[in-house]
Amino acid sequence: MSSKYSFPFISIIFAGGLSLLLGVVVLLGWYTHNPDLIQVNPAFVPMQYNTALGFLLVGLGLLATGTAHPRIAMLTGSITFLIGIASLAEYIPQVDLHIDQLLMEHYINVQTSHPGRMAPNTALCFSLSGLAILVANIFNTFKKTPEIVGILGVITIGLGVVAFTGYFSGMETAYGWGHLTKMAIHTALGFMALGIGFFSYAWHNETLLINNKPKWLAVPIGIVSMTVTLAFWQAMVTQEQVKFEYSGKNTLIEEGVLFFGTLLSLVLVYVSRSVLLINSRQRSTSLIYAPLVVMAAGLFLALSLFSVLHHNFQESVNNKFTAAVQSHVKTIDYGMKPYLESLYSIRAGFDASSFVDRNEFQLLVEHLIQQHPGIKALQWIPKVSANQRKQYEQSVTDLTIKNFTFFEQNKTGIKTPSQQRDWYYPIFYIEPLAINNHLLGFDLGSRTQALNSLMRAVDTNAPVASQRLKLFQMTDENYRIM
Repeated sequence: MSSKYSFPFISIIFAGGLSLLLGVVVLLGWYTHNPDLIQVNPAFVPMQYNTALGFLLVGLGLLATGTAHPRIAMLTGSITFLIGIASLAEYIPQVDLHIDQLLMEHYINVQTSHPGRMAPNTALCFSLSGLAILVANIFNTFKKTPEIVGILGVITIGLGVVAFTGYFSGMETAYGWGHLTKMAIHTALGFMALGIGFFSYAWHNETLLINNKPKWLAVPIGIVSMTVTLAFWQAMVTQEQVKFEYSGKNTLIEEGVLFFGTLLSLVLVYVSRSVLLINSRQRSTSLIYAPLVVMAAGLFLALSLFSVLHHNFQESVNNKFTAAVQSHVKTIDYGMKPYLESLYSIRAGFDASSFVDRNEFQLLVEHLIQQHPGIKALQWIPKVSANQRKQYEQSVTDLTIKNFTFFEQNKTGIKTPSQQRDWYYPIFYIEPLAINNHLLGFDLGSRTQALNSLMRAVDTNAPVASQRLKLFQMTDENYRIM
């Protein structure tokens, strides 16, 4: 057993205190409606209320275990274990035990399959943590107890490392299982700290030491390495299944991670076992080659994992960007269709009649304007040649509009008579007329963007959108399209 205030003992206190503080901070976030404390980032998964409560309890339990307060430790360990097991039970037979929102009605449900329900990998880690506390206090006289607690701790570390790495690699299946609730990023950090705390407890309380190291040190090292390997391998397989992308390259990468991860695990077990035997009668002569083997296997695996994570990160970014673009395109297309149909209905009205007067135009578009509030104005634009300009202006003045002239707007925003050009496109009919009356006679041909859009519409015989522009009738600084 290590002396009090040794490095393992300090690690126990630090891990327990960190878990306790994490739970308190997130619980405070839920009660004060502070998303920054609950989510860290608006796009990240929130730490559920029960998860924060679990960290508070398991942190208190680890502190009580390390400072020899078994009653407090067994109480908090039992509650933590039951919370984890109950949450897992809700996923496996798919039942609702009504514990998810027992103490808090959840108002943040990002990537959450059931409001308030912790992720299944989170529930598993709490089950392991609660079990570690119970084993450490109930079977504290057994020789194998430190080893069991150490193994439970390193499994928790492995699950936390996989989830935390998943956020940076863009591999959602690393921190979430299927379509179920996903583990929050600060939850992953909390479990990494807790796992280190349990492993430190095991080291601190081990009586059979070899060179001041537990004789079973090789076992948890191998287990944590295999836990990370299997979790990453399964996450990659699941990621491909979710995306329905199966290729030889993907399969080769997945099998490579499994193979070299397993190889590295065996090498780490061998090396750690050999290191323990230094200066002992069981020292192996092959220990000389152990560092070279570890360096070679570790370097190869590191490069493989870097390649995999880099590939997955780039692919994830590309997939998310593509999905976002497609979503926006579909949304715009869905939103624009009714507006385009309104243009087709106006054209049909003009095609059905040899002449449409102002009252008929108003009846034709009145319902469309009421139905689609995004429409600022609907217009009918005649095409008038330079030779016809004066005659056209005079006929409109005589029939409907006094002093009707073709005009444009200069750079300072002042109305001026339209300059001499071959063709004019004046606004003649426009609705709603009351708020757009001052636009009658405005020559759209004076605006290059508007004219180009008009010509494309004529050439293609289909609706065409202009580039963004500031409409003449709008006084604010916002842009619109025609």
